[in-house]
Amino acid sequence: ILKANLDKAFLNSANGVSHDGENILYAAFPDTDGVIVICGTGSSCFYKKGDMIHRIGGYSVFDLDGNGYEIGRRAVAHALKCADGREKRGVLCEKIDALCGGSCLNDLKRLLSLPIKKIAAFAPAVFDSAEEGDVYANAIIDGTASYIAACIDNAALSFDGICPVCIAGSIGTHRITLEKIKNKVNGKAVINALSVDPVIGAVYKAGLIAETHSKGGNIFG
Repeated sequence: ILKANLDKAFLNSANGVSHDGENILYAAFPDTDGVIVICGTGSSCFYKKGDMIHRIGGYSVFDLDGNGYEIGRRAVAHALKCADGREKRGVLCEKIDALCGGSCLNDLKRLLSLPIKKIAAFAPAVFDSAEEGDVYANAIIDGTASYIAACIDNAALSFDGICPVCIAGSIGTHRITLEKIKNKVNGKAVINALSVDPVIGAVYKAGLIAETHSKGGNIFG
């Protein structure tokens, strides 16, 4: 719909609309094959082989692991289990209770109405707790790293030899998560954090669209 309206509004232009993951993919690997993982509030994995782009994970409510939302959700779930005695109170529980005004259980009605980004906002408390040695916090982050590593290993199956991987997003590039991911992936994956602005990839992709348009070929979105 967006592309159709852009084409209508700007008659002499060549327009493309795609997932923001493609911007990061082309920013990290403009002229080569590679794998990118976005791990912030949400998560997804894309890899490029030749002219083909493939996606792994990040399917909305059907695939919520490996991201800040799930980290925050699990942290709140832990605090609620501490409130009824199923799990032991510790650093993480205390931090979540403090963020909820003193009691996660008493704040449950408000928590149930929060949007995804607000739940993801609990994630920094998990990393702070992990650095203080909380076992529940470390387990939550470990689960996130396992999910991301599984996505990378799946993408790596399409690569012969070294599989270059670039990770973007505050959760994935956090030193704790990044170290755990590196320890979990198979030996083919060489992982680095994204070092350029994703808009660079958008500009590169726009150039490809313009080139295709000038040759009279199909414009891809």
